[in-house]
Amino acid sequence: MSDDIERAIADVLQAAGASFDVRAVEPHLTGLRDLIMGSEDRRDEFLHEILALLTPGPGELALGQPGVVEILEFCMREVRWPEVREAMLAIDVPASDWRVRRAAQRVLEVYRDEWPGGDIYDTYRDR
Repeated sequence: MSDDIERAIADVLQAAGASFDVRAVEPHLTGLRDLIMGSEDRRDEFLHEILALLTPGPGELALGQPGVVEILEFCMREVRWPEVREAMLAIDVPASDWRVRRAAQRVLEVYRDEWPGGDIYDTYRDR
């Protein structure tokens, strides 16, 4: 049932792993965000998949996989799910690795009215 969201997430992660250029990743991010926004009846299912991105693999840092922070910040800028914000606040604590904290802070910035970091994306530039 969640094949489409899993596929959309995998597409973003693959593109992010293959390129350092956000322009190569943004079309995949847009597709994922549009899928999420166009399927409000599947919010719980999609939320589960998004929150699953926060669980690192063995030996990995949370939010360390290329593309995860981009998925969170790009999509949450529009949908602003409180559960994702709460998860980021839980990660952004002094006991966390500084790199993880900084990544969580990047995601938390999208919940503000102004998001200066969004200018890396064509979609959010000049908004």
